[in-house]
Amino acid sequence: MLVIHDLIGMTFSSPAKFVRRYADVGNAISEAVTGFKQDVVAGNYPSDAESYHLSKETAAALEDVMARKRAIR
Repeated sequence: MLVIHDLIGMTFSSPAKFVRRYADVGNAISEAVTGFKQDVVAGNYPSDAESYHLSKETAAALEDVMARKRAIR
């Protein structure tokens, strides 16, 4: 049986004799995950431009709620 994973090289072992690979997706996935991990470990991901931020008003309101919760304890 020939499946799409064999055709696109999305397996990480030697293919069966009858498999003709038309792409090397497995290698591309491995490189992408390795690059992502390196960026996260180095602190380069996410960048400020890739992050969502609370507005100053929302951040202040949240801080007010948290302060009231701390005061109750």
